[in-house]
Amino acid sequence: QQHFLSSWSIANKATATIAATLPFLLEHRQQSNSNNSSNTSFPPGARQFIGSQKHLRFRHFARAGLGKKMVFFTIFATIDSLTLLGAMTGCVGSSAWSLKCIADLEHDLSNTSDFVSNMSLAAKIEAVFMAVNFLACLPFVGQWWMVPPQYLWIAFKTFRLVTGAQAVSEKDALQKEVYLKHRKVHTMSLFFYLISWFLYFARAMTAIMDIHVHGISPYD
Repeated sequence: QQHFLSSWSIANKATATIAATLPFLLEHRQQSNSNNSSNTSFPPGARQFIGSQKHLRFRHFARAGLGKKMVFFTIFATIDSLTLLGAMTGCVGSSAWSLKCIADLEHDLSNTSDFVSNMSLAAKIEAVFMAVNFLACLPFVGQWWMVPPQYLWIAFKTFRLVTGAQAVSEKDALQKEVYLKHRKVHTMSLFFYLISWFLYFARAMTAIMDIHVHGISPYD
């Protein structure tokens, strides 16, 4: 019992000591908090938030500085891909028109005068779109596997234009071996342009999706 009373008295003394010193500790802590708040007028947690925002802004500007070239090349590739697709669409249309003119002549749906004029106009339109295709492929020489086949075909068609093999005269228009020879060339052109068109279409869609991947689009 005496041991219990002595322990109880020790506990009472310790409790009284803590109760006496606790107000002084609380007052000291309030003074230190007031000094800190006077130096910075931020609410609790503001320091961490502002620090995180500064870090995010730093990362954003760093990425913006490093990504300027990426943005330029992405936009340039998209414009170039759409140009290639438009040029190839024109080549497909001109070749299909030439085949239609030959079919109309073969089935007596067109006279030789209209046939020659339409074939000449189709050849000119094809030459214009081939020139656009040539210029659009120029930045990717040595970097894209589609450029050499395009340039070889453009060289072949240019050779035919320069030598006059592409032209048809009215006196030879009704000869079967003449328009069948032109039909073979334009059939090859159509198949080559169709294959290229599908590849150009896939490239254009990929370039457009790259805009969203890199976050350049205003909808991202």
